[in-house]
Amino acid sequence: HPNPTMQLIQEPLRREDIDRYMEAQSMDREQVLFYYQIYGEYLDEADGELSRQQLGNMLRAIGTNPSKVELDALMYQADGDENGGLSFEEFIAVIATLLKVQPKQNPEEHEREMRNLFEAIDLDGSGFISTRELIQALTTRGPEPMTPDEVRKVVSIIDKDGDGKMNFKEFCKLMDG
Repeated sequence: HPNPTMQLIQEPLRREDIDRYMEAQSMDREQVLFYYQIYGEYLDEADGELSRQQLGNMLRAIGTNPSKVELDALMYQADGDENGGLSFEEFIAVIATLLKVQPKQNPEEHEREMRNLFEAIDLDGSGFISTRELIQALTTRGPEPMTPDEVRKVVSIIDKDGDGKMNFKEFCKLMDG
């Protein structure tokens, strides 16, 4: 768990800001609030903005897997004030771009791919992905594996029923953003 003395307090989003993000990024209220919550979870380790590494870890946590070159390009495009970090406004523009460019597939194919990925991570075949199984998957794969603490943070956001396990529905929500 992060050190509470180092944790930055994230101000709640004002209604007019939510509305502005919804319109600018073609998102619904739930999406804006979901990404704001995730942004805040990673922000407590930063100096008020997201670093390139934190952006990469967060994007992998929500189901995308950018290469180092793609991550550099995203940072370059999104960091409007060129300070090396992303504000929430810059971050949500990245997310909106990623959501628009992801190829759409038919629902049956998507469900089958999600089920195969879920089963690959569900090592014990229990029908749930435990925190341990997710840590094993996300800390050992990808160009920049996550730390166990980062994985636990993601689980705490997604695991709405607090049982320490992710069912297929929660997994799909995570992967689909």
